[in-house]
Amino acid sequence: IRYLIDLLPNGAEEGGEVELPLPKCLVASRLAMQPETFSRILADLKSNGLIRVNRSKLFISDPQRLIAISQ
Repeated sequence: IRYLIDLLPNGAEEGGEVELPLPKCLVASRLAMQPETFSRILADLKSNGLIRVNRSKLFISDPQRLIAISQ
């Protein structure tokens, strides 16, 4: 989750759109997790209304809640 927060530009307290720099499977690999695990985390965040996913773009609607979850 911290990785997603770090992708947000500075000053995006109200949320914002970020683009994954690599395909999801490579992002998962860089985070030392299986692609399925990364996809499951994204699905959980999506079902809780914290993100919207459109291919490699993510819209983070509530960064403060994400930060709280990551701690």
